[in-house]
This record gives sequence, structure tokens and C-alpha cells, in this order.
Amino acid sequence: MQLSAIETLIYLPGSAALLLWGARMVRTGFMRAYGAQLRQGLTKNLSNRFVAAFTGFFAALVLQSSTAVAMLTTSFASAQLLPLTTGLAIMLGADFGAAIIAQLLSLNIKALWPLLLLIGYVLHNMYDKKFGNGKQIGRIFLGLGFILLSLTQLSIVAQQLQSSDLLLVILQTLQSEPVLAVIIAAILTYFTHSSLAVILLIAGFSTAGIINNDLIYPLVLGVNVGGALPALIMNLKEAATSKQIVLGNFLFRVTAAILGLAGQSIISPALTDMMAYINLGSLVEFTVFVHIMFNLALFIGFIGLTAPVAKLLQLMVKDTGQKTKDIEPNYLKPTALEMPEIALNLAARETLHLIDRVEKMLNLSFEALKQFDGIKRRDAKAIDKDIINLSRAIKDYLVELTQQQLDTKQSNRVVEIISFTTSLTHIGNELNKNTLQTIGQKIKQNKRFSAAGMLEITNMYEYIQVTLQLTVKVFMEQDIASARELIKRKELFRQTEYENRLQHLTRLKDGDIKSLETSAFHLDILRDLKRINSYLSSSAYPLLEAAGELQASRLTQSNSSD
Repeated sequence: MQLSAIETLIYLPGSAALLLWGARMVRTGFMRAYGAQLRQGLTKNLSNRFVAAFTGFFAALVLQSSTAVAMLTTSFASAQLLPLTTGLAIMLGADFGAAIIAQLLSLNIKALWPLLLLIGYVLHNMYDKKFGNGKQIGRIFLGLGFILLSLTQLSIVAQQLQSSDLLLVILQTLQSEPVLAVIIAAILTYFTHSSLAVILLIAGFSTAGIINNDLIYPLVLGVNVGGALPALIMNLKEAATSKQIVLGNFLFRVTAAILGLAGQSIISPALTDMMAYINLGSLVEFTVFVHIMFNLALFIGFIGLTAPVAKLLQLMVKDTGQKTKDIEPNYLKPTALEMPEIALNLAARETLHLIDRVEKMLNLSFEALKQFDGIKRRDAKAIDKDIINLSRAIKDYLVELTQQQLDTKQSNRVVEIISFTTSLTHIGNELNKNTLQTIGQKIKQNKRFSAAGMLEITNMYEYIQVTLQLTVKVFMEQDIASARELIKRKELFRQTEYENRLQHLTRLKDGDIKSLETSAFHLDILRDLKRINSYLSSSAYPLLEAAGELQASRLTQSNSSD
């Protein structure tokens, strides 16, 4: 097939785009079908660094991307579900797993693309309106078919480029400037966000005889350095542990690339001789072989150093804690929207950030009430803006997520998170519009509760603080027993609030002066706290309703007839 210059210019970026799209389809298909299992696997039984590395290796095989594994790993690290040493080990395994995928896709199986596309199309359409993973498995087959089709087209383009004098001049220049070759490959990999795609592209040019082994070697080093950049850039504003993991992985790769580049005159011929000695030429393309050996050396060289490197990274990247005035979302990564399981995990993590602001507002309001502190009351009111902004950001993020194809469980989780953030927004509004207004009037009039009245309000505030922590457990762990306990606490709080009202009325009858002066304030705050407790308890209802543990109504059935 002979291509004109214009056709070549169209075929090359088009084929590369098809390769990237196919890799994305495979990744999203696996995440939608088996994302929950991957999440569980990345957080269980990982105390041993080799087990952690194997988990990362397997995850990269499934997702065909060490960057996707990095996003999963850092999201768990942000939620304090993974220690730093474990995260570093997972990434070393993931790097090697992604390299193995390049070998599998470089095998002489390009002719299978029509069959894979046919199977993918049939499965995708057969299960389009059905539950289960059949549709996502079809998506995986389609993605693999697109990858092999793109590689077929790239082979055709590569053959055409053999006669390009300009390309030959550029490649000769790069061959004499290995550092420049590393930099260009790193930049290209960063912008494509796929080291797999760039490695396969280089392998295609190598097979066509456009580039030789001396140039392939620095290009592969550059691809591996650039492959760590997307995760590093995306985690610059994340929690310290997340930044430490991706920075550690980047430093591992840069160190190995520098050492590899320094020893190119020895290592590159040795790899060529190794392939010839064990007769791998018919099975492994040199580009992919260098890629695999680089990541194998990376694993062997650094897996034993994760603990000391973790200590060094903790010194380099300090955990400064959450800034009080920081009202920007911390975890809502737009790049995760194509992987619903990760996006939902990030939205839940952001909701914890929102809960922190609600808890801070609640505590400041109580301190303002107890200490007659107008400054703390002002600070508490200011937090309501934080709550509104974070709640809106979470909802907007989830609405955008619903544009993806979600299964029933994922859709239900979206509804749960939106409902919960709405309840938290109502709590902020209740505190801002009612409780803090009441506290402001009380401070202005210099009215103080009786000792008994203040004790009742203190106990109710403390009760709500415990309820808030239980609410977090229900929201994050989806625990039925905790949800039942939350509903029980709502009923107990309702009874306590009723009893406190009776005790307050008794003090009024007994002529308690302070109770008489603060009666309206006391009753208003009791009412507000009851509403806040109800908003918190409402997070248990979706879980209990799904489990069939809710009655249709609390009303007793009437036996009378009309």
C-alpha cells in the first residue's frame, strides 16, 4: 500500500490516536467491571513489600497503565489506607507489569483485530441494556481490537517513512545526542499519558528499520522517565503521602535512567548480545526487551530500598496538614472521571473534607456559646461558605461522572453521596441562619444559661459530635450495624431533647431567674440541635432501605372504618 505525503501525515497521528483510545477503552472496561475488586486488592494483605509489588504488577496487567495504578494507589494513600513503603512497592510492581503488557501486545497477533472487534461489538450490544459485566468485557475486546488495528496501520506508515530524508536527518541527530533523545521521548510520553503507546510506536519504527538499537536505547529510557510525570503532576496538590509515592517512583526512574544512560556503551551491546545468545529475536522486539529489562532492573534495584527511601521522602515532602482557610476541593481529579470506581472513591474522600468543615463549624459554634466569644462565632459563620463551595464542587463532579456509563451500584452510590452532602449543607445552613444567630443575640444581651441548662446543651453538643463520627463510619464503610445504631441514636436524642424541654419548664415554674432570662435561647438551640442530629441520622436511611430494614411508616394502623 503506497501512501502519499498527505496521507502519511494523516495516518500517523490518526493511528496513534486510535492506539491511545484503544488503551483507554481496555482500562475503563476493566475498571467498570472489576474496579471494586482491584480497590480491595490494593488495600488488603500488603504488609509484605513483595506481595504489594505483585499486587501492583497484576493491577498494571489489568489496567495496561502504571499511571492508572498510581491514581488508585494515591487515592488510598490520601485516605490513609496505605503506608508510604507499601505504595512505593506497588508502583515498582506496576512499572514492571506495564512493561510486560507491551511485550504481549507486540507479539505477531495484529491479524486478530477483526475477530476481537467482532467479539467486542457482539458482547457490547448483547449486554447493552443488561446488568453485569458483559458490556464491559465487550468494551475490553473492542479496545484490544483497536490497539491491534492501530499497530497494523502504524506498520504501514513506518514503511512509508523509511524513504523520508528529513526524518533520517532528525534521527541521525538524535542518535548522536542521547540526552536529547531521552528528553524528547519523556515529553512525548507525558503528553500522550501512555508509555505503552509510545513504546509500541518506537517498536513499530524499529521493525520497519527506521531507527537502530543505538537510538532505541535512550528513547526507551526517556519513555520510562516520562511515564512517571502524569501521576506526579496530578498529585502536586494532594496529601503528603500521595505526593511522596509518585515523587518516589519518579526518582526511582530518573536514577535508573541516569545510570542507564551513563552505561549505554556497555549495557546496550550487552542487551543485544543477550537477545542473540538466547535466541529471543523472533519473540521479543528489541525496544520492548530494553523496556522490560529497564523495569526489571528498576524493581530489583529499589524494592529493598523502599523503607529508607520512604524516610527520605518524608523529609523532602512535609505533611503540613489541612489549611484552615483552604476551601478548594482537594481530591476531585477530572482525569479520574473515566474510571468511575476511582472517581467515586475520590468524591467520598472529598466528602470527608466537607465533614471536617462541618465539624469545625459545629465545634466553633459551641465554643462561642460557652465562652461568649464573638470572634469564634464570626469564624464559625465564615465556614458556611466553605461548606457550600465544597458541596457544590462534589455535586458538579458527580453530575459529570453520570455522563459515563455507570452500573446500578455505582449510580446508587452517586445518589448516596449527593444526598449526604446535601444534608451536610443543611447542617451548615442551620448553624449559620439559626444557631449562630441565637448565640449572637445571647452574647449581645449578655445572658447566661443556668448551670443545669448549660449542662444539658453541652451534653447534646457532645452527643452530636459522637453521632457525626458514627455517620462517617456508615458513609464510608456502608456498615448495616452502624446504620441501625445511628437510627437508635436519633430516637434517643429525640427523647433526650423532649426531657430537657420538660426540665427547662420545671425550672421556669420554680422561678429560676437565669432560665427565665434565657428561655427563648435555650429552646431555640435545643430545636436546632435536634434538626442537626436528624440530618446526620438521615445518612443511614438509604443503606437500611436497600437492606429491607425500614418500615413504611412509624404511624400505627387504625382499626376504625369510615
